Amino acid sequence: MKKIIFTALSVIFLCGKVIFAAENTVVVAGYEFDSPRTSIIAAQMEIHFNGTMDGFTPLNYVNPEDFRNLTAKRNIILKKDKIALAASLEISAVIFIKLADKISGIDFIIEAYGTDIPYNSSLICSLKKTIDTPQQLNNSTYNLISEDVTVQFMIEFLNKYRFPVFGKSSAGEEMYSLNVIEGFKTYSKSQNENGQNIFYFQNYEKESLQLENYFYMKKKEIIIAPANLETTLSLFAITPVLSIISPIATPFLYYSQGKYMETALWAFSSAPYYYLAVEGLLNNPLATKKNHNHETISQFENANFIFAWYQIFAGGSAFFIDAASSAMRYKSSNYLSQESYIANDEYAIFLSLMCGGAGHFYKGSRNWGYFFYHADSILLYSTIYFLSSSEKYSPEKDGYISEKSNNEMAILSGAAFAALKSFEIFHLMHTTNSLASGRDTEQLLSFDLQITENGNFNLSAGIKF
Repeated sequence: MKKIIFTALSVIFLCGKVIFAAENTVVVAGYEFDSPRTSIIAAQMEIHFNGTMDGFTPLNYVNPEDFRNLTAKRNIILKKDKIALAASLEISAVIFIKLADKISGIDFIIEAYGTDIPYNSSLICSLKKTIDTPQQLNNSTYNLISEDVTVQFMIEFLNKYRFPVFGKSSAGEEMYSLNVIEGFKTYSKSQNENGQNIFYFQNYEKESLQLENYFYMKKKEIIIAPANLETTLSLFAITPVLSIISPIATPFLYYSQGKYMETALWAFSSAPYYYLAVEGLLNNPLATKKNHNHETISQFENANFIFAWYQIFAGGSAFFIDAASSAMRYKSSNYLSQESYIANDEYAIFLSLMCGGAGHFYKGSRNWGYFFYHADSILLYSTIYFLSSSEKYSPEKDGYISEKSNNEMAILSGAAFAALKSFEIFHLMHTTNSLASGRDTEQLLSFDLQITENGNFNLSAGIKF
């Protein structure tokens, strides 16, 4: 049964229809759209918003049409005035949705404002997404996209939204005291757990996680074809080949997809390790021993030669996997194709064993991928370096004699590498594939204003580069 917990009394006053909202109530105040297909998506999103709040949250919600009719009767147009109206009706949160048709894609901008403390009509959260649509899609695909974006926003909203609950806490939460100064609500920490104006903040983080898990499994069934044994074995077999061609194929894939920042990060991240590999191959200690070119072979040269073979057949796979799998994952997550190569847990673990960070890149966890790629590579090279030793030519023996290697440091470095690799696999097994639709809308500069304890203002700014 739909939980529309509010009363719309059709009483003829000068103000027209009056809405009385129950506690902790949300309303979608309006939709902006600029084309026939965005109007269809807006109508679909309204259904999905109601369904998500009804099925997955304890939120009460106002019929958006009634609220829009009321704002029209009162000739309320500005966003701030709609928020003020919602506050006067004791509606806790107001959501605004804007859709812009860019022909080759659709921009979604969804914002939620809280009317009560701790927000006092400031922003709770926002979602800015661009869904690329290289061709005209059918209504069923638009419906899937509208549901996807709606759920992404609701996951974010439920995770960040918090609201006051008056009375003594049963779970030991921080208690606050409400202060009202000339109609403006402020609050401060309180040691007293009793009193009329004593409250604690509650959240919907549990509901957010439940919604995320449910929708992830639902979407996975739609967009990912199950991988069979033949597919897994073929991926295992071709991975060394992918590493070999990576220096050429990876920048080509990034650049062809318009991922110029990723191309630069690839060059910056992989250059030191390819430099060591090239040094190892150019100063080949085997050739030196055969031709007696130098009296000594340094520890550095021996380590580089060993590391070069790792870099050729394994170390280059991480960024190729990132470039290839991100393209497939993007098409699939936007319901443009169904893939069987992007959600294979066995292959993800194999990739992490082959090259640090590759498994996380495969699952779309790019930040962790970079971390493990560099950390693994540094510790692996350190272990190889300490296990290697310098060699000096001996005319008496007509050969090179190895000096003693630093076994103690090799053990320490190898143990750290093994511990890191174990943590990497453990973390990978608890990392889900990134299957969210769309890409973040580019925003060079952003601001966020929050009103905190005692009515203080907290202004934060972010820059993307």
